[in-house]
Amino acid sequence: MIKTKFKRIFSAFICAVVTVTFTVTAYAESEQDGFLYRFIDNSNVIEISGISPGGKLADAPKIEIPYSIRGVSVIQIGNSAFADNDTAQEIRMTENILQICDESMYGMKSLKNITLPKHLSVLGKKSFSYCTSLESVNFETTELRTIQEFTFYGCTKLNNVVLSSSVLELDEHCFGHCMSLDKIYIPSSVTKIDQTAFYSTKSGLTVYGYTDSEAQRYALKNNLGFVDMSKKDFNGLYRSISSAEYLRSRMNVFRYTEESVDAFTAAYNNAVEVKQNFFSTPDEVKNAVQSLNDSISGLQELMKYDINNDGSITLSDVVIMQKRLINNYSYSPRETYIADRNGDGAVSLADIILLQRYLLRV
Repeated sequence: MIKTKFKRIFSAFICAVVTVTFTVTAYAESEQDGFLYRFIDNSNVIEISGISPGGKLADAPKIEIPYSIRGVSVIQIGNSAFADNDTAQEIRMTENILQICDESMYGMKSLKNITLPKHLSVLGKKSFSYCTSLESVNFETTELRTIQEFTFYGCTKLNNVVLSSSVLELDEHCFGHCMSLDKIYIPSSVTKIDQTAFYSTKSGLTVYGYTDSEAQRYALKNNLGFVDMSKKDFNGLYRSISSAEYLRSRMNVFRYTEESVDAFTAAYNNAVEVKQNFFSTPDEVKNAVQSLNDSISGLQELMKYDINNDGSITLSDVVIMQKRLINNYSYSPRETYIADRNGDGAVSLADIILLQRYLLRV
């Protein structure tokens, strides 16, 4: 059932304000396209105050907040606007939403994922409390400065969280009783974390942050795992992936031995996966770089010393070099580059011996 607010039609309301302050004057609710809304601040902006009972959104699985109503911008979601709605699984908000007020999505038991608006600066108290199906929240581009008290309290399925670099404070119980919260990135911008911010969260919660940050101090104080993001060699990972992609684009790597191509493909896919995973560890990044670089070197060696260009280095390559040596074969610059194992700029018996030793080694 949808919790309506007809009994509070003329009640005054105020959102908690951090960076943006509005002088709010409440007007009677109106209805448009299934939404209840109010004009505020001399009718220059609009607040969504709820869903019309029996309207087309009453049992809708997806709610899309309009950019404007009757030509007037919608800039905030009001107190308890969608509280206790148990049918909506998704809410989409436009970028002009600046505030989400107290308890606005409280107890939405079917809500699974939410992307917060780009210019959001206020997220009210208990705004997502007890959204027990909520698995992910995208904060990354918001302008939030504070995650207020009890904002996500009781979101028992909320998993990995990445806070935006605008956030300065984590208030009491803001992620309390989030029993599935496994990893959270807390940027160095955060200078205050209430002791109860992660009250009764999952055992084994790991904090991702930076050395000498409030995140590290909080993790150490509360015996939480801590991953130092500054130790992740992302630049090295990007360079290795770029080298692999260049190799794939310029060389027909798939004509080489199955083992070398399989190793290269597996290492490349793993490196891309590590790159895309925000919560990859420094060791995972290091190992991905090493594995990909090794596979690239292996392919490059095949490409350089495959004399007969059949995709592998075998005894046939040795035989060709021996015949060419006997017949005083004149190597082209490209052929010299391929056959010159000792790097002296010429192809000689020494190169044949080195190739034979290579084959014995492998």
